[in-house]
Amino acid sequence: MRYSELIENAKEARRRGDFRGAIQYYREAFSKKIIVKDLVDFGLVHLDNNQPMQAIEIFSKITEAYPEIPEIHYYLGLAHEMIGKKDEAIKNYLDAVKHDPYFSDAYFSLALLADESGDESLAVEYYKKTLLYNPNHYWANLNLGSFYEKNNRLELALAHTRKAHIIDPREKMAAYNLGVIYGKMKQYEEAEKYYLEEINKGGYILAYLNLALICKDVHRDYDRARYYYLEGISKDKDNPTLWYNLACVYALTEDYENTYSCLLYACIRDPKLKEFMLKDAELADFIESHHYEKLSKELG
Repeated sequence: MRYSELIENAKEARRRGDFRGAIQYYREAFSKKIIVKDLVDFGLVHLDNNQPMQAIEIFSKITEAYPEIPEIHYYLGLAHEMIGKKDEAIKNYLDAVKHDPYFSDAYFSLALLADESGDESLAVEYYKKTLLYNPNHYWANLNLGSFYEKNNRLELALAHTRKAHIIDPREKMAAYNLGVIYGKMKQYEEAEKYYLEEINKGGYILAYLNLALICKDVHRDYDRARYYYLEGISKDKDNPTLWYNLACVYALTEDYENTYSCLLYACIRDPKLKEFMLKDAELADFIESHHYEKLSKELG
């Protein structure tokens, strides 16, 4: 079989997700000759196949011969991240942007690593650089919007999060984040709209929590709040936050038997809630009841 045919077979196998088959085709092709762009794809197939060490070996050989190709440094960074060598990954990503100052994906990878390490100012700098060279980067817009939301810079948060939502309205998280921002701005109708959108996408589970909190705290609609907590629990039955807040709704309606049951399960899943509930004003009357005595004995 000719080299070109083997390479096409390798590419087709990769498209199908048959990474081992692709690797075999590449190896057979390289026994005849090696073209650099195909060798790069060979390294990427190893990343697809969760073989970062083999990818590092391949990409390192390419950088020795062609150190000016920014994408290879970027791929090396991805491979080093996969094996937990984050400092080496950062070095690789910086090498990538040194050779291509417009390399938005490399800036985004640097932003994620800075975010993960807790260096918010550096993360923001790299998110901004990502957007400078790729304004339509969904996750850079979303993550930068989250940073501004946490710091109560709500107009900036709204601008970036709405941009993410426009870029890909089918993607999850943007609608949830818009709900959070509009909630902070006390625009509860808008917040509810976006939480419902997130729920309809099967997205972030805490959309149920925040929607129920608006029903409970803003509208005093305990039935509707209970409905959304139960809906959330039906999707994530072990979520202690949903169980705890459902308990609070039952307590507000003086249904202490259900309050007891929900708190028992919530505290089993998250023992830290045992101390937290003693300071919760919504549970004050429940704590004075015999149901709390039973709960306290049950939890030890």
